[in-house]
Amino acid sequence: MTVALQDLGYQNVYHMRTAYASERDVEQWIKALEAKYEAKGAPFTREQWDQLLGQYKAVTDIPCAFFAEELIEAYPEAKVILTTRSPDSWYGSMMQTAWAVYQDRLRWIAAKFDGPTSRRRRLSDLFFQHFFRNDFPRLGKTVFIEHNDNVRRLVPPERFLEHQARDGWDPLCKFLGKEVPRNTPYPKTNDVKTFRARFEAMNRDVFNQVMKAVTTKAIPVLLVASIICWKAWGKT
Repeated sequence: MTVALQDLGYQNVYHMRTAYASERDVEQWIKALEAKYEAKGAPFTREQWDQLLGQYKAVTDIPCAFFAEELIEAYPEAKVILTTRSPDSWYGSMMQTAWAVYQDRLRWIAAKFDGPTSRRRRLSDLFFQHFFRNDFPRLGKTVFIEHNDNVRRLVPPERFLEHQARDGWDPLCKFLGKEVPRNTPYPKTNDVKTFRARFEAMNRDVFNQVMKAVTTKAIPVLLVASIICWKAWGKT
């Protein structure tokens, strides 16, 4: 949906990658999730959502989806598109993408050494523990179904569109008042293969961050150890 909206002229679209790429945004989402699920601080208001998302023309994906009710209430004039697919299809994709990333050992180790990676891990911990009830493999499909049903109840029909990728451009463009793009097929870019390729690239970045963090911490330790050894040797 992000690419489709961009093709229709909504160039500034907030997405999961936007959130995780910004240390500031990661901290804001952690605050929002802790307030919602752990009673730490006050729930976000329209003012705080504006500070986080106000520069964007549209928002998609997680972590925004975890705050569907709050965002719908904060922006009552906004149109809402519920992108759907079969629960089995969605669950299979999630197990090979977001859940696989969350279970990746390299990222778990990286979170022990690298500050920004640690905070991203905290963000992922929060939504898997709370939104998915700390058992995504068993409860993921149930949460998905309940979330979709809740969004359907929250939005007035005149501001609501339920859309699947197979529906293509026509219903989406009609809902948004846009012309159907000529010679542009409806995008289908968020498949498992594309995600896994992006994941491998991200892992290379994470590895580099870990090596930099380990090196930064290891050199002072080695220097101190060398000095201690040198002094001890000098006394013999």
